[in-house]
Amino acid sequence: MQGMNRLIACMLMLVAATGVAQAGMIVNGDFESGNTGFTTEYVYAPTIQPFPGLNGGEYNIVTDPDPYHFAAPSYGDHTSGNGLMMMVNADRGDNPNLMVWSQTVAVISNANYDFSAWISTWAIAGNLNVSRLDFLINGSSIGKQTAPSTTAVWEQFSTTWNSGASTSALIQIYEVGDEIGFPGGGNDFALDDISFRPVNPVPEPTSLAIFGVMGLATLSVRRRRWAR
Repeated sequence: MQGMNRLIACMLMLVAATGVAQAGMIVNGDFESGNTGFTTEYVYAPTIQPFPGLNGGEYNIVTDPDPYHFAAPSYGDHTSGNGLMMMVNADRGDNPNLMVWSQTVAVISNANYDFSAWISTWAIAGNLNVSRLDFLINGSSIGKQTAPSTTAVWEQFSTTWNSGASTSALIQIYEVGDEIGFPGGGNDFALDDISFRPVNPVPEPTSLAIFGVMGLATLSVRRRRWAR
């Protein structure tokens, strides 16, 4: 009987782990693991650079933008106020419309998924020269959002996407601020807490198999008791 209890306990732990994994499908969406888990066309610049600081076309993973550019205010990330964020100096000069962030996740076909990301502005040059982000899945835009017109404020972009026949989702974020602004300074932003999850989570095959084994184990125990 003790062996059966241990088996059931292990199975329940696996089910819990599966549920957690499914709840948040993006890897390192809060950037707390640093510069890992995503791809980008921007250049990683992890150290404090000479004046003016982070250059156009570069990014860093920081707790506070202030030390990394002379125009950046001091503020915390969206997750906790003390964690990490992706600080980006948008480039509209030689290389406009670079891919800021990308990750591919497996999905179930014909299912709805919620996508969300938090955006802040850390530098503006004129009221019009703020960043504008385009969010794409499998090459098609799922929406655009202009970054806040006030620095150090976090605003959310969110939408629901249906997978159709797809079994994977290539999620990409581009800066397309040239649609509303002008080349030059400003248009600099930060990202945090990027998430992608099923609207109505369903048990994964692993979970279903575990529940099946648990059911058979329980039935076996009952039969033994009845046999006595």
